[in-house]
Amino acid sequence: MYQLFSLPLLQATAATGSSAMSIVMLVSIFAIFYFLLIRPQRKKEKERQAMIDAVKKDDKVTTIGGIIGIVTNIDNDKGTVTIKVDDNCKMKFTKSAVSSVVTDKDDVKGDEKTAVEKNGGGDKKKK
Repeated sequence: MYQLFSLPLLQATAATGSSAMSIVMLVSIFAIFYFLLIRPQRKKEKERQAMIDAVKKDDKVTTIGGIIGIVTNIDNDKGTVTIKVDDNCKMKFTKSAVSSVVTDKDDVKGDEKTAVEKNGGGDKKKK
């Protein structure tokens, strides 16, 4: 008779332990998702927003569509940027359409590549 009453008590204790364990598992899964997916995405978005806010006149930019040009005008009220693509062509984009700002360092790397290709593979010591 003692065994009949103790069996439900043991099952209740086991059920409480398993529910606590499932809560711990859910919290740990959420923490993993936060640190691996959500947090890095927020960091990238903040960096992108800072880059867009730092765009100024005469910066060389690339748009999301792949158009490369020089910023000629910025209208912060409307959130637009006017980009000079060619001598006679200016295009107006939203500021969020700017995907990157091309720096002078990027241009120098391209010039160095062509100089290396012209020299036949770089600096080789002549013997």
